[in-house]
Amino acid sequence: MARINISVTDELKLRMDALSVNWSQVAQEAFAVAVEIAELKGKSMNKEAGIARLRANKATKHDLLRAQAHAAGAEWAIETAEYDQLARVAKLAEGLGGEWGSRGAMCFLAQAIDEGAREDSIAEELFGADWPTDAQVEAFIEGAAEVFDEV
Repeated sequence: MARINISVTDELKLRMDALSVNWSQVAQEAFAVAVEIAELKGKSMNKEAGIARLRANKATKHDLLRAQAHAAGAEWAIETAEYDQLARVAKLAEGLGGEWGSRGAMCFLAQAIDEGAREDSIAEELFGADWPTDAQVEAFIEGAAEVFDEV
C-alpha cells in the first residue's frame, strides 16, 4: 500500500488526536470520492459527477447530524434527565433499527421523556428548530442509553 503525506492545521490535528478514529480510512474514502468525481468530470459526465458529489455530501451530512445527535443524547442524559426518564429512553434503544411507523421516532422519544408533553416542544428543546430525522432521534437515544448503561 502506498503512503502519502498530508498537512492539516495544528488546531485540527489537536482535535483529531483527541478522537479514536482511523484517519487513514477517512482520508482514503475522501480521496476515492474526489478521484471518482474528477474522473467523471474528465469524461464530460457532469451529471454523474454532480450526483457522486452530492451523494458524498449527503453521507457526510448524515454522519455529522448523527454524531451531533448522539452527543446531544449523552449530554441530555448527564445534565438534564431524571433517572426514570433516562430508563424509559434507554428502553427505546432495545428497539432501534426497526420501523417507527408513520408517527416516527420523535413521537416515541417524546412519550418516553414526558407522556403529557407535546412532541413538537420536546423536539425543539432537544434538537432546535429543525425537526429531527428518525436517524437523528436514534442516535440521540443511543447516546442517552450509553450513559444509562454506566449508571
